[in-house]
Amino acid sequence: MSIHPELVHAAILAAVGRHGIPLSSADIEKIVDAVVRSIGSARPHFPPHPGSPLNTREIEIVAGIARGSTNKEMACSLGLSPFTVKSHLNRITARVGERDRAGLVGLAYREGWLTGLPAEPREAVELKPDHLDVLEGMAHGRSNAEIAERLVLSEEAVRSRARGLFEVLHARTRAHAVALGYQHGHLVAAPRGAGTATSAPGVRVRVGTVRKCPLRPRTSAGGRGLP
Repeated sequence: MSIHPELVHAAILAAVGRHGIPLSSADIEKIVDAVVRSIGSARPHFPPHPGSPLNTREIEIVAGIARGSTNKEMACSLGLSPFTVKSHLNRITARVGERDRAGLVGLAYREGWLTGLPAEPREAVELKPDHLDVLEGMAHGRSNAEIAERLVLSEEAVRSRARGLFEVLHARTRAHAVALGYQHGHLVAAPRGAGTATSAPGVRVRVGTVRKCPLRPRTSAGGRGLP
């Protein structure tokens, strides 16, 4: 069974907040450790995708971005140095021509490169049209200014909608919000040369080893690009 320690941590935090359970950070960490030890851990396996310009390692990097991870978190999880992760990112953006992280994740879902990434558990929600408009813009790599121009809004209005979107989806970053949008049907991944289609299905993962890495807090709704 596949389990991601960071997702267990996020799920516990959500439950604590929702039900008012008095747990300290130390208690939560102990629960995460116990769950990981009892169930076992795994990392999604991404076989080479036909027609993809990215190799398996590079798709793992994109998957880390889709989880809302920082370079340091991806380095820890994959057993690499932050410098190596950044080098991979530079090669990825050079090949696909997309420097915005959210846009890169959107492209990966539309091209079917992330079919091996399991969907994160979330309660079923219906996004407001205002939120969906912003999410679609993010999925195509648009900045807040570009989204504002298209929607005839101020940048502050776009940032406000993005913050609301993050709260609804429990997203850590713009790229994470885009990934959750595709995983839960708010966005659809159209195959190449087509107009619309359903999201690509997930596949089984290969059991392996995952390091437990520290999480950073959720980021603001602004910003774009790779570090």
